[in-house]
Amino acid sequence: MSLSLPDANISKVIGLLQILHQRGGEHETVNLASDLQMHAENLLPVTEAAETLGFITISGGKIRL
Repeated sequence: MSLSLPDANISKVIGLLQILHQRGGEHETVNLASDLQMHAENLLPVTEAAETLGFITISGGKIRL
């Protein structure tokens, strides 16, 4: 099986995981871009990479570790 990851900076993925950990394991998706100091359109590949790797789940407007 081949795994294809979006073009995402690993430091941004780690930053996403750190923010989620600091917030108790979940965060509202609408606030995440500003908390990571990113533009919303740049956040999508980061969340897709983290989800593909199995670090997070995205459901109901929330991102969870």
